[in-house]
Amino acid sequence: MSNAAALEKALLAPYRRNRTFGYDVQGALIAVWVSNGATFQHDHDIETDEGLDKLMMWWLGSNRHDFAGVRDLINEQILSRMHRPDAFCDPSHKLKLTPLQQLVLRDNVPIAKAFDTRTAAGISRFWYWWLSTGLHEFFNNAEELLDQAIDTLHVAYLPRIASARRPILTPLQQIVLAGRSDITDKFDVTKPDTPSKFWQWWLTADSSAFFSKSDRMRRKELELLHLKHLPKVVKANGGSLTPFLELLTSERHDLWADRDHDNPAAIGAIWYWWIFEERKHLPDISETIKKEIEELHLAHLSRIVSAPSFILSPLLRIIMNARPDLAACDVEISVGIAKVWCWWIFEGYRNLREDLSEALKKEIEELHLAHLSRIVSAPSFILSPLLRIIIDARPDLAAHDVETSNGVAKVWCWWFCDGQKQLATDTRWIIEAEYAAFHRADLSNFWTERHVAPTFLVKLLSPEVARQGETLSAEQRATQWNVFFGHFMPMLSLPHRGLPVVSKSLPDVNDVSDGLKRLVSDWMPVIYTMRPDLQTAFNLADDTSIVAFVRWFFTYGLLEYSLIDDPFGERVRTVLETPVEPSLASLSPNWSGWLYRLAHPQNDLSGRSVRKEVQTWWRSEGRMRFAEAHRLLMQDRRRNAAPVAEPAAQEMTPPPERKKRPQPIALIGYAKGELGIGEDIRLLRRSLQTVGIEPAVINAPWNIESRQAMRETFEEATESGFMREVMFYAIPPSDSLTLLQKSGPKAFAAARRIGFWQWEMPNFQPPFTLATSLISEIWCHSEHSARAFRAATDKPVIKVPLPVAAPDTPAADRRRYGIPKNAFTIFTSFDGLSSISRKNPLGAIVAFQKAFPKSDRSVRLFIKCMNVREARLWNESQRNIALDSRIIVLPAVLDRLEYYKLLRACDAVLSLHRAEGFGRLMAESMALGIPTIATAWSGNLDFMTAENSWLVGGELVPVFNGDYPFFRDQQWLEPDVDRGAAALRERRDAAKLRRSKARAGTATIPRQYSLEVCGRRYLELLGDSFRQTIEPIKRGRALQKRR
Repeated sequence: MSNAAALEKALLAPYRRNRTFGYDVQGALIAVWVSNGATFQHDHDIETDEGLDKLMMWWLGSNRHDFAGVRDLINEQILSRMHRPDAFCDPSHKLKLTPLQQLVLRDNVPIAKAFDTRTAAGISRFWYWWLSTGLHEFFNNAEELLDQAIDTLHVAYLPRIASARRPILTPLQQIVLAGRSDITDKFDVTKPDTPSKFWQWWLTADSSAFFSKSDRMRRKELELLHLKHLPKVVKANGGSLTPFLELLTSERHDLWADRDHDNPAAIGAIWYWWIFEERKHLPDISETIKKEIEELHLAHLSRIVSAPSFILSPLLRIIMNARPDLAACDVEISVGIAKVWCWWIFEGYRNLREDLSEALKKEIEELHLAHLSRIVSAPSFILSPLLRIIIDARPDLAAHDVETSNGVAKVWCWWFCDGQKQLATDTRWIIEAEYAAFHRADLSNFWTERHVAPTFLVKLLSPEVARQGETLSAEQRATQWNVFFGHFMPMLSLPHRGLPVVSKSLPDVNDVSDGLKRLVSDWMPVIYTMRPDLQTAFNLADDTSIVAFVRWFFTYGLLEYSLIDDPFGERVRTVLETPVEPSLASLSPNWSGWLYRLAHPQNDLSGRSVRKEVQTWWRSEGRMRFAEAHRLLMQDRRRNAAPVAEPAAQEMTPPPERKKRPQPIALIGYAKGELGIGEDIRLLRRSLQTVGIEPAVINAPWNIESRQAMRETFEEATESGFMREVMFYAIPPSDSLTLLQKSGPKAFAAARRIGFWQWEMPNFQPPFTLATSLISEIWCHSEHSARAFRAATDKPVIKVPLPVAAPDTPAADRRRYGIPKNAFTIFTSFDGLSSISRKNPLGAIVAFQKAFPKSDRSVRLFIKCMNVREARLWNESQRNIALDSRIIVLPAVLDRLEYYKLLRACDAVLSLHRAEGFGRLMAESMALGIPTIATAWSGNLDFMTAENSWLVGGELVPVFNGDYPFFRDQQWLEPDVDRGAAALRERRDAAKLRRSKARAGTATIPRQYSLEVCGRRYLELLGDSFRQTIEPIKRGRALQKRR
């Protein structure tokens, strides 16, 4: 199972069942509860069913939008468990309330009072509020949920409606009928004909009136009540209605007045009304009519074409029955059928408001274009099925004897010149297809036979010259080309200015002696064929004749044949721009050399430079003589010319930017935060750097209350930033859950995910175990923390050293902080965000006051604190402080170096904490050689012993509500303040012992927690596979140093 799948499974697993109200709460919502802090957790007690219900309702409020990473996951789970579509109705199809709706009613008293859900009408009215308002209030995907409700309460019932003998209402229609007072007044539910009347109103009303802005419901109705039943209509040859049309017209007495429901004319009238009139009053349903045309008409074209005589499609038969003018046509004979077809092709499509050009296109393809290749290969001129239909219906065309070539040609000529223009569509695509099939020229034999055979189109338009399949003389060929070129080309508006589609082009000429033949373009052979005078003047047997013919074409031909747009062709243009003689290679523009060659065929250009001569000739007469060629060539050069950039100086050219390879390791945490866990990630980075690893640092994507002023480089949290081989999460477990809620599962996509976690309490409580599903292993920093983690998860839990790097700074000037020069000064500190009860500043105050009576003015207690917000827990300490002027309080955030200077200015460090995950204050003070006194319990015992510090014992006591966010089943040590006082006195009075403990402490911390020691341990745990990944980085850094 992939990381993402395993994580999603853990988050969706039920955390606890709310037995009172009958639903499960999944882990993802509990993860949100964990990350919201102690006050929120106290207000939403998840150990009680009422607290769970309150948490669920809080989530449905606007607050859920702050948790984009898991919002959709939680919403989907709530809906799938508490608002299942199969719970909308009971087995008898009566509406009922889902657990989610019951939750809303429990929490919202005004809504509960507005709807009497003890009655069926009250439930229907509540459902109307829910679909029109409630879903939009609680879910950001309300439209999707509306579609689901419409499918369940309406669409699912449509097959049952279609097969019912009498109209019945769906649950959704009952909701609308009960919830809208304006509708309720119109329909008397006690009358038997109300369902029929309501359905008629329903099908003609704007579908946006039914909660949703889309036409999806209407399309579903048309699909299941109408389109699905079209095969039955086809089977009845157009003599039946679909359930949709039955419901739509059952109460329309104006349509059914004095008409028999079994009468084809009456049914045809309904269909005609639906196709040509009623649609205009409905939303856009163009797809419906396209499917109708396909099912009732286009699907039958192949059968119609292959039939021995003309027949009508079911659609045309329906229309014929409804229109008196068409009903008068005798469809027992081909002429009557042809008239119906002609009306449809030339008029019927125009009467439809929908764009049905694709349908008409398919019809013309089946009846006409599909037969073009057969027409070309036939031994005599023939018509397509479409033209046969048309001539049968039109007396003016029926006068042509289509048994003769002349008659067929005249019909085709009418079609090309007038018939296509009468179609209800743009006909350019028809002309293009006909042109490609009929006007294909074979030029491959031109140089041997000196003529081009007329195309099928040329022969078709001049049948009086020769019949199809007849061998043509040179005179007949010329005549046919001239008739086409002189008469039909201006009249037909043919594509490509009438230039034939070249099926076989002029052969490539590779022989140097025949090089000038390459100047002859595809149009020139056609003109040469149709002009006996050109054949007499230019026999094209030698270079002189070829050059003379090309010169004639450039000079006079372009003027005579103005319809020719581009006489060169790509091949000739290439030749003109690339002279074959080396002596012309320097000419600019190159094509002027070729024109000079055409004007002076007798001149020998080899072996001499003609640049100046050509330029002089061009300016004096060439430009005028070859004006048309010049225009076309210049136009072509401008069209194809690409701008040429000036080359930049080599020294100014920047090297190509190398794409940076993302670091395989990334750390996420509070990189700039001035708090303990902020120091954790900064020192983690420095430790890895000591062993050649340069990790990326990602800043946690949310604001924190602590000041963030540390100068540290970091990346913003993006999806790509999390795509690493190894991710370290240097944040508490609860904040790891916050990361999930802010960034989603993608934040945990790395192959190896290490929770670099601190934990102070002896138990890792059930709500927190959700955090273990996010990571693959836990690196913690004390045996105290490791025991708690190991008891809560079967994932690897590894105790690793936490880096400690207190800078070697001088002591601060005591006067700056109000400390007398010679006073024995004890330092203690705490961060209010880390639980004042746990840090226990009151214990330090009481121990100080017990150690030194108020009369002793030679001592001071310095309390540095920040983020103090828990007034109740801090007030008692402040009362003691107010009565003792020897206690100094500094509620401030100090710069890092200034903090260590202050620490060095003190004589001892005191921490009578009740629990610690590690104890950075104690470790740093010991590293600086400051005698340290601390509670003999929890994480600090990993490095504090009786030899290097003073340890204060006490008794284990329960943690009470208000002391700590997760107090249940927890205990911590209550330090004995009398022992603490004794340790303080001993620290002051026993100088030899003080020096011994300080030296031992100074030796312990670097040996266990230096950056280098930690870096080596981390690299060892990352393993050989990761070592291979970082080797290139290490080699690159070494190479850079050598350089």
